[in-house]
Amino acid sequence: MEALYTNEPIVALATPWGRSALAVIRLSGEGTLALLASSFTGKLDQSHRMVFGKLVDRQSNQTLDEVMIAPFTHGAGYTGEEACEIYCHGNPHLIETILHYLVSCGFRLALPGEFSYRAVKHGKMDLTQAEAVHELIMAQTALAAQSALHRLSGGLGKEFGAIYQAIIDRLGAVEAYLDYPEEELEPFVWLPLDSLREQLFRYLKEEPIGQILQEGALVVLAGEPNVGKSSLFNWLVGSERAIVSPEAGTTRDYIEVTLDVHGYPIRLVDTAGLRESAQAIEQMGIQKSYELLAQADVILYLTTPAQPADDDFMLMYRDKLIWLENKRDALARDAQVGMEERLAISVLKGLGLEEMLAKLVAHIDPDGVAKRREHALLGSLRQREIVQQALNTLVECEALAKEDALDLVAFTLRKASGYFAQLIGTDMQQDAMDAMFRQFCLGK
Repeated sequence: MEALYTNEPIVALATPWGRSALAVIRLSGEGTLALLASSFTGKLDQSHRMVFGKLVDRQSNQTLDEVMIAPFTHGAGYTGEEACEIYCHGNPHLIETILHYLVSCGFRLALPGEFSYRAVKHGKMDLTQAEAVHELIMAQTALAAQSALHRLSGGLGKEFGAIYQAIIDRLGAVEAYLDYPEEELEPFVWLPLDSLREQLFRYLKEEPIGQILQEGALVVLAGEPNVGKSSLFNWLVGSERAIVSPEAGTTRDYIEVTLDVHGYPIRLVDTAGLRESAQAIEQMGIQKSYELLAQADVILYLTTPAQPADDDFMLMYRDKLIWLENKRDALARDAQVGMEERLAISVLKGLGLEEMLAKLVAHIDPDGVAKRREHALLGSLRQREIVQQALNTLVECEALAKEDALDLVAFTLRKASGYFAQLIGTDMQQDAMDAMFRQFCLGK
């Protein structure tokens, strides 16, 4: 988008297409208010002051709509440019007419993400906040929204910024020592990178939780036919989505829904019963079940007293498996002794199901990372890949420092700082220069 970037005025609908009481049209760019002023009966002379008036086609003198407009002077709006927002009635035909007219007045239809892009360019937000805008919009649960909101408020950007500055400071000291030996500098002392590496390692360790909050944990119901998988699926969904029948093999394809389980988005899948079958269609469903089991974050493995667990199956998937013994109502009291490895439930009577949900959440997020607010979680695959590269580079840098290879240390520090410049969207070259010359004496 860099090659396409200009400060020309742009326009786009900021709310979804469809019928609603209100719609918001966002405009931004140099000359926005002047372009709009002649088509609006109100005065747009005060920033952040909502003004009521008519939006009029100045060629035909026809009123397009009665609207409210919020003007923003240069630097005051979302993008950091001169901008405004038009609040019109939410009729799709009306919105289309207004957009078409605004384009005829000199506005260009905005590219996807262009308003946030301009906000980054003008320093209104960093790249992590820009990414969080989309993440917040797409969040499927309150917990996921809170995580994205933390990043949007600058939590992750501030943490990355602190690490970036620590690397830049070390780079400035090394390069000043190497490039200007005649200056009266303090003796060079290498500052270990242990704390920075620990921070990056924590980001990577907790990244799977951030990914789950955005995409949902894949939870697969598995077991032989007639163990109650579809009944449990229906209980979790809260409706009769899956067919329940005493006849074995009724589920031949998988069914998937997204649920909110204690704040965690869950992609719940009911699969075909695992058994040998001569029927081609059922066998295809069973094959698909095994493919989903390989991808699953958690497997809810159902058995009954009449259909005991498959030891080979449990061994294969033990790291992501929760063993549920269904039809607890059919168990004798003494048969429930020694069931620590399995959770006895009854879908029919609703026994043990809340405990099952708690166990599921503990399996997804054993340390409760998503509910802590001490630090932000990574918000995208882009961030994860760059943090991993930065960590590898700092490990390499530490090894070089022990060998006193300061020229190579400077090279790897510059590379590491470049990764964090990518993460937050800053001018690494200028920051490195500033850090280096801060080492000089006054008057030099």
